[in-house]
Amino acid sequence: AGALQVAAQDVKVQVEFNPQRVISWRQIGYAKHQLTKEQFRDNTVLAAEIAAQEAGNALYTVETKPDGTGPIATVYVRYRIPGTQDVRERSWTVDGDGTVPALDQSSPAMRLAATAGAFSEWLAASPFAQEVTPDELLKDLSGVPQVYGADQRPAQLETVIREAKSIAGK
Repeated sequence: AGALQVAAQDVKVQVEFNPQRVISWRQIGYAKHQLTKEQFRDNTVLAAEIAAQEAGNALYTVETKPDGTGPIATVYVRYRIPGTQDVRERSWTVDGDGTVPALDQSSPAMRLAATAGAFSEWLAASPFAQEVTPDELLKDLSGVPQVYGADQRPAQLETVIREAKSIAGK
């Protein structure tokens, strides 16, 4: 039932990277859904709905300055309370100490998001995905669909990767 109940409407996310800490960054995916900086706080611009049982992910590759200072980024989320005109905004800083667990040691949610992002880059023949292979994607996704139980989307991703591997002959 929680997947059917809208918890937030017109959900917008904006990430501002700290130039004192970040050399470069690149968002992976969601190119069709990007808003301009001005549209983020424009309440006339409609955006996504999120159900009570849903979560969203945004993936970035980030190159940080070894001697940089401060947080890596600040994430802003804006949303409207369903059935009202009440708009709320929250923000969080993304701190980083330079240590990141290996993907095989990451949470199932992170492994799922990273695999989906890498797969989309591989499908698009992105120059950033030259080392990505369907076998590596399947290895990274191993065990993740079982964690999600009734949600079939992770299992569907695994099936699509296997089909793409077969079609590509890899």
